[in-house]
Amino acid sequence: MSPPRPVPRFGGTSTALPLDARIMAVPFLPVVSLTVLTLVVTGVFACRRGRSTGAEGSPLPRAPLVLGHIEVVAAPEGDGRVALDTEALAQVIAARLRASGLLRASPPSDAAAGPEGVEGGTAEVRVFARVTAEVIEVPPKAKVRVSAALQLDTRPSDVPGALAEQLAGSGEGELVTAAARADRSAAAERIAERTVSDLLDAYLGRARLEIASADELHALLARDNPLREEAIRQVGVRQLRSETPRLLELLRDDSEAVRDAALGALLAMREPRAVHALTQSRSMKDRREMRKILDALATLGGAEALDYLSFVAEGHSDEEIRTMAAEARDRLMRHLDAGR
Repeated sequence: MSPPRPVPRFGGTSTALPLDARIMAVPFLPVVSLTVLTLVVTGVFACRRGRSTGAEGSPLPRAPLVLGHIEVVAAPEGDGRVALDTEALAQVIAARLRASGLLRASPPSDAAAGPEGVEGGTAEVRVFARVTAEVIEVPPKAKVRVSAALQLDTRPSDVPGALAEQLAGSGEGELVTAAARADRSAAAERIAERTVSDLLDAYLGRARLEIASADELHALLARDNPLREEAIRQVGVRQLRSETPRLLELLRDDSEAVRDAALGALLAMREPRAVHALTQSRSMKDRREMRKILDALATLGGAEALDYLSFVAEGHSDEEIRTMAAEARDRLMRHLDAGR
């Protein structure tokens, strides 16, 4: 897969943080009332490399990753935009990456035995970020809005476990104190640091699931949490069949995203028990849900799936659903004929 498209650059201040830069603790001072942090992640896990699994559903060893070049560019001050400390933001990015557990502080002592084509046995993660902060005033109120875009890239790009993602997020906070209104740059800096931290933490939490243990994944499936959908996908990737009963239960979850993730995992494992669970669905009149169910049954196959598809194709009251079922039945029949 080709590397991510470079994040566009623009004029303004910038900082390039070298590998051995000192990591500073950056406090989040209560100079603003932080409101909604909206994180929009684009292309997350779009380039998943080295996704094969080892014995008993465990991930294969990953290439040791070390932190490389970090460059932060801030939009120039003016037209409502506020200056930002790009060096401090680069330090925040470095700190969050190193705290994730996905990177090594330095190359391992046995680095010479690393993946083929990786100098010293390690791969280097590099980051480019662009951040904009602006003050929006609607008297008597004022707030700071921050937009951040990050690109993570690994060199070499084809090592197992390489990070290659584009992330985007925004955050805003109301300037509620006299100190915050007097020093808008400081307030904007705090919101920018928080936005970048939350954006990275959300992504890195999901990326860490690629090296999580089977027990950790099991615990995440058992309760509602922000990492649940990715944990379900990891179960499918690793073929953890011991989680099949839980996945079958999740096909009835109230969340469509959870249901879809569970169905995807069961399809990845070609789990025949999913057929009966899908035929018991109460979504007979929901065209979107029925399309997913019918397509899944055509993929899983078997006599029960064929009977259900024929039943829906011939007897459903909705013509569109009858057509979808007939098409799915025909696909299944062609697959059965090809296997004879």
